[in-house]
This record gives sequence, structure tokens and C-alpha cells, in this order.
Amino acid sequence: MTNNSLTDNNGGVGHDGSRAQPKPKPTQISRLDSTVIKGKSKNDLKRELIDRGRTKPPYLYAYAKEEKIGKFIRKHVYEIPVIIRNRQNFRVKPKTTNPHTQTARKEEYQHRNAYRAKNSIAMLAQGNFANNPRSKFLTLTLNNDNQFDIANIKACNHRFQAFICKLKRRFGEFRYIAVPEYHKNRDAIHYHLLMDLPYTYKDTIAQIWGHGFIDIRKITNTESIGGYFSKYLTKNASDDRFIGHHLYITSTNLIRPTITHITNPIAIYDTNPDQAITPTYTSSYQSRHNGKIRFYEYNLYKSKPAPTKP
Repeated sequence: MTNNSLTDNNGGVGHDGSRAQPKPKPTQISRLDSTVIKGKSKNDLKRELIDRGRTKPPYLYAYAKEEKIGKFIRKHVYEIPVIIRNRQNFRVKPKTTNPHTQTARKEEYQHRNAYRAKNSIAMLAQGNFANNPRSKFLTLTLNNDNQFDIANIKACNHRFQAFICKLKRRFGEFRYIAVPEYHKNRDAIHYHLLMDLPYTYKDTIAQIWGHGFIDIRKITNTESIGGYFSKYLTKNASDDRFIGHHLYITSTNLIRPTITHITNPIAIYDTNPDQAITPTYTSSYQSRHNGKIRFYEYNLYKSKPAPTKP
């Protein structure tokens, strides 16, 4: 009887009875930077990526991430590409009962949340309030005469939202970012706000607030407003009293950043921002999963054209 079995991808028996060789798996690229593409044409590099299975679905890799809001740009360039599609296949860390591991993970999560929150609030502040003539700082405090628990975040946030509604009825729509914070000398909440409320008297704001002292100031240097305002989040991220609560509160009409994942490695070097303008801030840091990450920050209000090479 003739053997009519076919060869499959994992190896099998052919028509002649010989053992078929398994199909080789695509080689993964461990890094892609200037040392990899040096001396290769675009077509050669694209062909190599396709041959190695790096550009085939279901995976999609990002070689850089760009965040842009107004005239403020941030860019991360990864040494090892980041998977931005099909992440559900990754193994989730199992729960542990080891107290030392639990403490380490808790600190890791708090540090990660603080980093993300500071980046988010810096971008929002820079994109919405930089070079805005109506931008101002507002501080709201709570005195001990209030009939509610001034250390309870939920109760205080309820009064804060009521205050925002009263301001909107009085002055119309405006944009704001608010960071609740515990007072360092007493167990009470106070709020730091960045807002573009129209000009009004301090006594009017104090009367509408009605729960304690206020302080309002016009912002003179708005170019670095994002980094200055994000510093208030440092203590909140490590404060257990904020577990289950938002680290900051924003209005719904804020301009949000647009995020672009650069999936074509050639585009990183063809459209490098350094060729057009000089970054206002650059740094690099080591990532456990993505190798060395280069960070560029551009503030187009004060960035200068990059020097031309002779």
C-alpha cells in the first residue's frame, strides 16, 4: 500500500518515506538602532525584517513613541522594540502571599503610577496652560470649622466638585487640573489648581468656596509650568490614603495629547526631530525589557533650530 501522507509544518513523513525537516522559526531581532541599519539600504532592511517575521501579524512592534499636545512634544526611542498589539497573550504575574514580595510589588506599582501620573499631568499642563494669558494658580484649604471630615478624600472631593459647578454657573466653561494633597502639619486635605478662569476678585472665589482660606496667583512663567505643577504628585503616589482615589482631577474640556507609535524603524531616522530643532531636554535610561531608552522633549515656544552641519 502506498503511503500518501503529507508533510506538515512541524515535520512528518514525505511521499518517498524520508523524514521531512521542520520549518525553521523566524529569528527575533533583539535590538534595532543605528548599529543595525548602518550600511544597509531601506529595501534591504525591510526585506530582512519581513524575512525574520518581525513585521508579520499578530504582533505589532513600536520602535518609538511620540506624544504631542499643542507645541509640546515628547519622544521615546526604544533600543528593543515594544509590542503594542496582542499583549493579552503575555503571562500575568501570579498573586503571592510572601509579605516581602507583596511589599516590593506595592512599591513598584506606586513608583510606576507616580511616574505615569507626573508625565500625564505635565503634558496636560503644558499643552493647555502654557502661553495662556488667563492661566493662574489657585490653592483651596479646609479649616477645622467644617461639619464634615476634612481628612476624608471622598467627602472633600464632593465639596470640591460642588465648588467647580458653582464657578461654571458664575463664569461659564473653563479648564482646570486639580491635585488634592494632605497638609504636612495636620490631617486635612487641600487642593492645588491650575486653571484658566477669567479674571475675578479673590474675595469672590473665597465666598464661593466657603470652606476655608484660598490663595490665587497669576502665572508669570508659563513655559515650564508642566514640570512645576507635576511636583505636587510626588507625595500622593506613596501615600496609602490615596489608594482607590484619583491622584489628580481634570475638567473634561482639556486638550488631550495625541500619541503616535512609530512602527516603521526607518521613520525614526528619516524624520528625526533633532534634524529640525534642538530638544529642550534629553536623557536616557535603562529598561529591563526594552534596553536603553532615549528621551527627547521639545517645547516649540522656546526651542531653537538645530545647528546645520558644514
